[in-house]
Amino acid sequence: MKRYFVWTLALLNVLLAGLRILAEMTGAVPNTSFDAELVGFLLTTIVLSMMGALIIVRTDGNRVGWLMLLLGFVLANPFQLFLELNMAALQGEPSLAIYFAFWTQTWFFFLIIYAIFLILLYFPDGQPPTPRWNWVSRIALITLGQFVLVTIFQPKFGDASAITIDNPIARLSQSADKTLSGVMFGLGMIFLMAASLVSIFVRFRRAGPRMRAQIKWLLFAGIIAFVAIGFNLALYDPQVSNWTDYLMSAALIVLTASISIAILRYRLYDIDLLIRKTLQYTLLTGILALVYFGGVVVLQSLFQGVSGGGDTPLVTVLSTLLIASLFNPLRRRTQKWIDRRFYRSKYDVETALTDFAETARDEVEMQQLASKLIQVVVHTMQPEDVRIYLKSPDELK
Repeated sequence: MKRYFVWTLALLNVLLAGLRILAEMTGAVPNTSFDAELVGFLLTTIVLSMMGALIIVRTDGNRVGWLMLLLGFVLANPFQLFLELNMAALQGEPSLAIYFAFWTQTWFFFLIIYAIFLILLYFPDGQPPTPRWNWVSRIALITLGQFVLVTIFQPKFGDASAITIDNPIARLSQSADKTLSGVMFGLGMIFLMAASLVSIFVRFRRAGPRMRAQIKWLLFAGIIAFVAIGFNLALYDPQVSNWTDYLMSAALIVLTASISIAILRYRLYDIDLLIRKTLQYTLLTGILALVYFGGVVVLQSLFQGVSGGGDTPLVTVLSTLLIASLFNPLRRRTQKWIDRRFYRSKYDVETALTDFAETARDEVEMQQLASKLIQVVVHTMQPEDVRIYLKSPDELK
């Protein structure tokens, strides 16, 4: 029964996202555009909902899965869609449903922040680091709950399109965020953010190899999402559809997928290879970009000094050839430097095995070869005891 209920909730989120797409495509929603940001959030809704349901079913109710389902529901935002589809009703006396939908928009999207940081608090096993950490979620939910209750009595309600209506049961002279309730709400949110981030490092210090690999997946995806959101904020232009909208949406989906991989432990220990390759190719891309643009500038100056002319396509061709010739040597050097700097034990193991392969190719004395083999095994695997058993010539016949 629980499994069907969970998948029903996930499919409900997907259905709500589909209705939003349909409303945009048919023009049923006024004054909106079917842009990259909207598509990205809807795709994220679908991925969050399906992965959240899968986590709940496979891990017997992990809280992270429930929070992912909540995130999917908030991103779908059925209350905002209801308001957009019923804008004509605002010309008369709003119904109770309209008032309720407007009220939800005063606090609904704050659930995104709470859900994200609660995921950090409960990741990866659905429990806080220790029972004492339960106070973090309690304080956060109490401060959020009191704020939601106080918003019932504020003078006006507003939605994402900046449309406001008067509250018929208002008891406050100003909005809830400007009262003591708003201050408590802000402090509770800051407390949740700080405590959740600290909990990740507390877990990592106390964790075994498996949980450390799970946390690495989260941190790796979190860094990608942070960089993508930074690019989006730096290059945001409300007048045009920006390519960074797609980048940010992809980063959110990567974050969702990484959390799912870590909790479900699918290809869990591939994270070290993934981090290693990301460091390698990020550094390589940066070096090649500097070489390319530096080459273009230098060569352009030389050609202009010799010919006295303007830009020439030959500069671009020569710079491209330079990059092509440098790619493999730089890739090898970059990989060796990263291995020495960040993966020293792995680098030492690979070096030891390479040296032994050269020795085994040239060495003919069995005693020397066995001694070298023992040295390599002790250095790379660090066993308590090493023994070599060799068959006699008679046993080989």
